[in-house]
Amino acid sequence: MRKLLALTAVAGSIAAGVAMAPAANAQSTQAAQVAVAQGQSNVLAWKKLFSSDGKAYTRGVVQKTGPGAWRISWKGFDKVGGKKGYAWFRYQKNGQWKSRVTAWDGVTDIRRFELRGIKKLFTYTCWAGKTQNCGKKLWLVK
Repeated sequence: MRKLLALTAVAGSIAAGVAMAPAANAQSTQAAQVAVAQGQSNVLAWKKLFSSDGKAYTRGVVQKTGPGAWRISWKGFDKVGGKKGYAWFRYQKNGQWKSRVTAWDGVTDIRRFELRGIKKLFTYTCWAGKTQNCGKKLWLVK
């Protein structure tokens, strides 16, 4: 009798395991799809893009909103008072390079803007003048 009960318990646990396996596989597949979807969401965030002297930096997010359309949200930080920081955004539209530059002093609120019909986009940060102490370029859209 004990052997029969033991075999029944083993058979039941195997059946339960087989029945639950598709559910477990579905959950792991769903998690993988979420990870892939997040990887393909066309969102790029950057952290602390410094001016060449390290006295100002920007950080932000770029998100694709449509064909050739991008929403840029960023925030600037100025470590030293008295002079302004500058965030440059250079982009290619209709075969021509255009610029958008914004100045701030201290810490800014989050700034947002949208660009449409662009092919390429990069940003960099300057401090103490529009073209002074400019840091490295960061390509956001290539």
